[in-house]
This record gives sequence, structure tokens and C-alpha cells, in this order.
Amino acid sequence: MEKRIKDLAKEHADGTIDDYVEKERYVKVGKKDILVSDYETLKEITAVYGSTPEKEIAEKRVTIDDGRVVKYEIYAGGVKKIPDSISRLSDLDELCFRCDLEEFPEPILELGYLRILEIYNNKITSIPDGIYKLENLKVLELQNNKLEGLPQGLAKMKKLEKIVLSGNKITKLPEGIGSVKTLKHFEMCHSGLSKVPEELVGAKGLEKLYLQFNSITDVSGIESFENLKHLNLMENELESLPESISELKNLEEINITSNSLKTLPEGIWNLENLKKIEAARNNIAKLPDSMDSFKGKLEIYENPLEFSDKKRIMEKLGERVVVYDPSWDNYDDYY
Repeated sequence: MEKRIKDLAKEHADGTIDDYVEKERYVKVGKKDILVSDYETLKEITAVYGSTPEKEIAEKRVTIDDGRVVKYEIYAGGVKKIPDSISRLSDLDELCFRCDLEEFPEPILELGYLRILEIYNNKITSIPDGIYKLENLKVLELQNNKLEGLPQGLAKMKKLEKIVLSGNKITKLPEGIGSVKTLKHFEMCHSGLSKVPEELVGAKGLEKLYLQFNSITDVSGIESFENLKHLNLMENELESLPESISELKNLEEINITSNSLKTLPEGIWNLENLKKIEAARNNIAKLPDSMDSFKGKLEIYENPLEFSDKKRIMEKLGERVVVYDPSWDNYDDYY
């Protein structure tokens, strides 16, 4: 906030920072002092969906810091458009829309301090190429809209760390998205994917990749995510995993539950940082001997394992293995 005040002071060269702050006018809302300008803007916006600044602040959908609105969550069904005046809330750090928006509210591209933008469960069909103007943006969540594509401008963002695109109709990502060095977290579930998005391959900084509930049969290039720690491929159509997955030296957790896997790669068991493998509900009948060296936890229930193999697994892994459905009261009946 201090940086923002200094920036504002520069716009008023005839006065000091103290002079500028002194000229600001505030209104009391509950126990909070809020800038009159921010209050009037909130009043205009909340009127669109039948609310008030007082109500939004009381219900903690608006956060005030030093008199300025820094966080705003708009949860209002039936709202198709947000007033352009939202751009006047220039100190916004976090903004969330869960309405029925039909278009991306372009005035928010003027919010240069925005770090977190969540626009989910709306009806937006496109994102403007100017998204890159939000140069401080770190988190972009766009799940459950009607998006069919993304702008090339997304690949120009220099601070973006997390992208969530689940529940859309996107078939292709922007070229170069895998070169965004800051990208650590990517989600694209319920999206009809048949393979790992090729535009994403090579994202060396990626630590979390969530692609569950798709139709993925091919994970070629997965080894390029050399810093990957969490991988979720649950509920896909995988029949095998490539041996190259053993190149993911930083992998800590992998979820491959509910696929059609018949076995697991030899090398996966030797990954020193791997703490958990979730491989329930597959077609795994036997595990390789290299499994004996595994130090993490294994979920392997609802697979056609032979009794002798179950016994071996339990002897080697002890309490670190789940070979029965944990929802069962008496797993002895499983045998």
C-alpha cells in the first residue's frame, strides 16, 4: 500500500505524500474507514445485484486495507455485466467473479496491482489478448465457463504462477505457454483431453499438474516437467505409463486411480522423493519386483491382484499399503 501511495503522490507534484493523504476523504462502514471514492464505486456496483457496500463488507466479500478496497468477491447469480466503474478500484489485489457473466469485463485490465483473478462458473466465451496488461497477475482461474480458446497474450505474462482452465471447451493452448518461466500450477480437468497439451510440454518450472477426468490415453512428453511434484491423472483412459516417468526426480505424489493400467513402470518405484502412489481401480494383476524398494505409500485396491501378490505387497510395505477399499468396515472379507 505504501508503494501505491507514493505512486499516487507523484501524480500530485505540487504536494507531499502527507499532503495527498490528508486530502483523502473517508466514510465509516462498521468499524472500517473506507475512501469515499471507493465507497461510491462499491455502491454503484453492488446496486447492480441488489446489495450494498455495508452488506458486502459485513459478509467479508469486500476487504479493506488502509481505507482502500483490496479484495472483492462478487457472488451474484443473474449478473451478466459488471459496471465499467470497477476499474476505479485501482488498489485491488484480488478479484473474484462468480456470476453469470457473458463477457470478460475488460475494464479490469486497468487494474495494474491485481495479483489474483478468479472468473469461474460464468458464461464467458473468450478472454481478450490484452490480458498480459495485468503484469502483476500470479493466479488466473477460469474454470467452468464456455471458453473454446485462449489468447496468445497469456504466453506473454511474466509473473503468472497458476492457471486453472477446468470445465471449458478449450482444445488448444497458446503457443509458448510452456515457456512461461514462473508457471508452477496448471489444471485442466473435465476438458475432453486425449493427451497432455503439447503446448505445455517443456514447462520446466511446473510443480503441480492436474488433468483428471479427461480421456487421456497418451502422456508423451511428461518427462519434460523436470520439477513436477504433484501429478493427477485420475479418471482417464491410460493403459500404460511410459518408463520415462521415472525421470521425474522431484515427483512426490501421483494419482492414476480409475484408469486401465495393467502394470506400473519399473523405474517409478526408485524415485527417491515419491511419497505416494494412488493406483486403485485399474487392471493391475502384478507389480514388478522393483516395488520392494519403494519407501512411500501405495493405494492399490480394486485391482485384479493375485492373493500371493497382495501378500507380498503387504509384507514389504506393511501399513504403507492399502489393498482394500478403505470405505469397507471389515477388509478381512476382501479375501
